[in-house]
Amino acid sequence: MPTPYQPGQIWSYHTRPGEEDSRLTILQVDEVGPGRIVHIRVEGFSLSGPKGKPIDTIPHMPVFEEAINRSVVALLEEGSLLPEYQEGYRLWREAFDRGEAGAFHITVAEAIEAIAGVFRGKQVEQATAQIGNPSGTKDMGTTKKPRHQG
Repeated sequence: MPTPYQPGQIWSYHTRPGEEDSRLTILQVDEVGPGRIVHIRVEGFSLSGPKGKPIDTIPHMPVFEEAINRSVVALLEEGSLLPEYQEGYRLWREAFDRGEAGAFHITVAEAIEAIAGVFRGKQVEQATAQIGNPSGTKDMGTTKKPRHQG
């Protein structure tokens, strides 16, 4: 079944409270063994990063399509120019191909909240205690690429 997500689309999504103007941009869609990974840019939210530095943009976030389906509300724009993301994607893809990176199975808002929890100094286990994935592990709601057997 074809994906409804295409590069250059801008979507509203179910945000954290107070961040209703936040938007996500579709950067790229990859077909992978366990499903489709939709690479997005998220902007217009607010969290306190390392040393209290404000963060309002995540330039590259890999999310499984089923989690995007649970996140998006409305398509706002098509054909927008893509921001630079290739370097972040390249680094992610290299790690993914080595089995060292994954993609979020949780919603975009839950992923932002998990990241915010880590920046607030919570342990990863505490920040993601309510977040599971199909394998039953608690790993920031991500699943890594299965290593090739052979």
